[in-house]
Amino acid sequence: MKDTTDTLNAVENLTEEDAKAFLKLIYANIDIFKNGNYTIEKLIEEISSFYSQKIIRTVELRNAIKEESR
Repeated sequence: MKDTTDTLNAVENLTEEDAKAFLKLIYANIDIFKNGNYTIEKLIEEISSFYSQKIIRTVELRNAIKEESR
């Protein structure tokens, strides 16, 4: 449950620009799947990694940069 909460908090803290960029990446992965270059398992793995790793890491880095600039 903690992972879900961390992910939801991270998504809520994305900038609009970051959110749009992640959506574009997710749609790109869906297009790759539609073209037959991904299995459904690979598509799920890739999209899951955005939520379980990449979004959280992006927010952590943004927060660290904000702290350093203070």
